[in-house]
Amino acid sequence: MAQRNEEFWRQDFPHLQEADYDREDGNIGYLWVAIYTLKFFDAYLKHDAAALNYLKKTPAGNGVPKHVMSVHFYPRS
Repeated sequence: MAQRNEEFWRQDFPHLQEADYDREDGNIGYLWVAIYTLKFFDAYLKHDAAALNYLKKTPAGNGVPKHVMSVHFYPRS
């Protein structure tokens, strides 16, 4: 919710910021989490083989920029 809250970015964020991450970094991270969540639901609820193959690839193999996320795939038993 904070991503869309302009007051947060003007008043609160400058005091909470760690390192040099900014709003754009947060937006990119949110985008990739949303994509992976959709692929997870497609793979396991819709039994979509292409989505499962997507999840099995490395983030770099799916076009995720460096240092945005890491993924650990644990196949169902």
